[in-house]
Amino acid sequence: NQEFADLIDKAIQTRDETEMYALYDEAQKLLFEDYPAIPLYTQQDTYAMVAELKGVKDGLYQVPLLKRAYFA
Repeated sequence: NQEFADLIDKAIQTRDETEMYALYDEAQKLLFEDYPAIPLYTQQDTYAMVAELKGVKDGLYQVPLLKRAYFA
């Protein structure tokens, strides 16, 4: 996108910090309009447990919380 390239070039050359951030902001808006994000990785957590194990909860950072787990 030539408009995006022109905004980046102008932002690089300006000495006024406020104007520079405004130009980068406008360029970023153009970038998000023209280039959609496509996720390359999606994590899926899978756990295998026996029926007798109770009290398992989903914890932080994709780790099962076993603090209150018990066998019934």
